[in-house]
Amino acid sequence: GGARAGGAVERTSQAAMRMPEVGAATPSEQTLCFKCEVACLSKTKPVAFTAQQASSDSSRQGARWSPDGSGKHCRPRAQNGEVSGVQKRARKEASTMTHEDWSKLSMAMNKLKTEGKLEKYATMFSEGMPPEDPTFMNFQNLPWFRHFLFDFETDLQVVAKDCDLTLPYWSGCNEVSSAGLRNSQLWEPSHLGGKPTCQGCGDNKCE
Repeated sequence: GGARAGGAVERTSQAAMRMPEVGAATPSEQTLCFKCEVACLSKTKPVAFTAQQASSDSSRQGARWSPDGSGKHCRPRAQNGEVSGVQKRARKEASTMTHEDWSKLSMAMNKLKTEGKLEKYATMFSEGMPPEDPTFMNFQNLPWFRHFLFDFETDLQVVAKDCDLTLPYWSGCNEVSSAGLRNSQLWEPSHLGGKPTCQGCGDNKCE
């Protein structure tokens, strides 16, 4: 599963590099263009949610539908029991997650693997998107990923029986280096399963 997912990322990157960059064709398009520069202004880690804050947020949200994967999955319920509104999902920056947070996520991942659903998502990720299709890459890529993550996160909540379980996000500003992602704490054994290793390599590292 992991190898296929890695191959899909590589194909997507190669396809993106082959896509020509074009300028604005009309004055109207020119007015819509803007330049975006990403800069890490601070290495200060995001403030983590405390247990007291989480409890307060939960009490304000009130009763919710159970995490069953249905159309009512984890949505808020009114006093009369009727479902109204949408489920709010708050993702945490990876460096702010506690040992308990990682344990919950790991257990949910292992359950999905046991049920065969993790393999299903790996296959969907590697085969479900056409990186060679310019229409998909330009207009459908982000919605596809958003739906993919939503479904994956929903299944994690179902197996964990926890509406508050969400996937973390990673801020590169907290681990700034030329190989920040590869050497990130995300790959520690207690987090996402450990850094990859290769058999037969002198330093036992994958390049």
